[in-house]
Amino acid sequence: MNAASYNRFVAGVQPTRIELGEVNASAKPSNLQELNVRVDTKFTMGCVQSNTQARTFDIEARLQMQFLTDKGLEVGRFICLYHLSYLSAEALEDSVLEEFTRRNAPVHVWPFMRELVLNLTQRFGWTGFVLPSFFIPSAAAVVESGVSQGGSVNHLAETTNTSKVPAKKPRRSAPKSDA
Repeated sequence: MNAASYNRFVAGVQPTRIELGEVNASAKPSNLQELNVRVDTKFTMGCVQSNTQARTFDIEARLQMQFLTDKGLEVGRFICLYHLSYLSAEALEDSVLEEFTRRNAPVHVWPFMRELVLNLTQRFGWTGFVLPSFFIPSAAAVVESGVSQGGSVNHLAETTNTSKVPAKKPRRSAPKSDA
């Protein structure tokens, strides 16, 4: 696929829907004020349906995270699934849809996922976990990782990050009034 035809395809694509389809988040109660955690992350995207006649296509994006202590104990878990629908002015081809799923659709959904992870981890009582900015892998990186044609594109499969995060927000008692 040449760059000019791909750029023309991207210019003619309009998102028609970005919706949260599933969310599941949990945290283990803890009295610790600070905790070293390892974050195992898996982010997958896949084109699940396309209609060449109507020039529409649907993509699913799934993010799974597991927060583990240094000893491997799970202290939190997060899973979300987003449904993205698009309308194209250009004809749909499998190779173009695969490239769009890998390079463009993640940029549409990633901000929603970042906000959801931050919000829900704050609701755990943590200071919140911020996902990094999304990095689009090069075509060579996808080939080296063994992603096959027609399968889901797995951007951050089995990525492990270790970070020291406050386990809980500091709680202050309300000042006593003299009344």
